[in-house]
Amino acid sequence: AIRKMAFTVCGDLVAAENAAATPSIFTTVKPNAAIAADDPNVSTQVSALYQRFFLVAPSAAEVTDSVGLLIDLQTQTNSNQAWRGLCGAYLASMRFLTY
Repeated sequence: AIRKMAFTVCGDLVAAENAAATPSIFTTVKPNAAIAADDPNVSTQVSALYQRFFLVAPSAAEVTDSVGLLIDLQTQTNSNQAWRGLCGAYLASMRFLTY
């Protein structure tokens, strides 16, 4: 149930950020922009999203893993769904749930 709720909430977030003239969460890369593993803006956006969820800076390995997940998800779907999936993974993680 938590994963389903997280995926729904993150879908709403992605849609709202894409529609916003000035996004409040996706300030570096909009969710509908193509994701490239070597784009430093993607890593910056991943770091900002991670910090928003977990209140600490991610390690380099966590950023690399998250960018890898985004690339995998984008390959299977599109960039919007990739960001939705990453957001959902963060929301449903035990790290987030143990606040």
